[in-house]
Amino acid sequence: MTTLLNLTDRAAVETATDYFPWILLFIIYIVAGVGLPNLLSLNQIEQVLVQSTPVILLAIGLGFCLIVGEFDLSIIGVLTFAPLVGLHLINEFGLPPALGFVAIVIVGLIIGSINGVLITKLGIPSLILTLATWWILEGAVLSITGGRTVANIPNLFRTIGIGDVVGLRYLVIIALITAFVAWYFSVAILQGRRLFLVGGDADACLRLGIDVDQQKILAFALSGAFAALAGLLLVSRVGSLSSGTGSELLMPAIAAPVIAGVSLFGGTGKVINIIAGAILVRALLTIVRVAGVSGTEFQMVQGILVLIVILVMEGRIRHILTQKFIGA
Repeated sequence: MTTLLNLTDRAAVETATDYFPWILLFIIYIVAGVGLPNLLSLNQIEQVLVQSTPVILLAIGLGFCLIVGEFDLSIIGVLTFAPLVGLHLINEFGLPPALGFVAIVIVGLIIGSINGVLITKLGIPSLILTLATWWILEGAVLSITGGRTVANIPNLFRTIGIGDVVGLRYLVIIALITAFVAWYFSVAILQGRRLFLVGGDADACLRLGIDVDQQKILAFALSGAFAALAGLLLVSRVGSLSSGTGSELLMPAIAAPVIAGVSLFGGTGKVINIIAGAILVRALLTIVRVAGVSGTEFQMVQGILVLIVILVMEGRIRHILTQKFIGA
């Protein structure tokens, strides 16, 4: 009986440490809610989830790149450029909005694939290449729009942005379904599992006959597709698009995988935890706002809170728990 209890305790602790970002999310939000009761209202929780949707998708896409040991700064450029192309096809060429939806994701997929090909075949560092891609796409959006805001958003998009079913917003449903598919791909599909192998030891993968370049191209293609979908959901919610749309989402999208425990050197991390990391970053922003922090200090306070959370995650919480309860 004692052995059975020890095994049960061990399993419980291992589960808690594996999914610690979720525990951290609930602890921080509930503790903050004690002092700021408005945070615990259903309306406020819904707003946190709705506003988290683009960050969740951006972070998951970036997470795939981090898993293979690469980085993608072009996600914000894709977030604005892909929806702009889709809107142009709909408004200028009469493409049905439903097909425009698909076209936006395909544009992101193509841009991500191009990034991956250039990085793997030319040996350009991903940080440099995707930074250049970001600037190119940002400049293209500015050039195409002439600095003006595009407000001619199809009704289908607006329905997605503001509609709901039985009280649950379409945005949240789409983001969660997409996140579930990404998680399933990462744990149950061979190509998804190989991303971790490539990030962990690319040389060993080559010896095993795994095409490392192909896997990295796949990671960047996924990053582009997720960024495009994030842009579509964001534009659908705000009802407009401009050259500055989504620019504030880059740092949260980078912070979320780090909080989730995705290694910057590749090979480790759980896609499902990235969802918690993204929601947590957005929740911290909401907490700061509800607390009444002034506009001049808002970004600083938010940054401090994110730093504290990262330090908690990097403070080897899992190791401490394992040492204490398991004795490993």
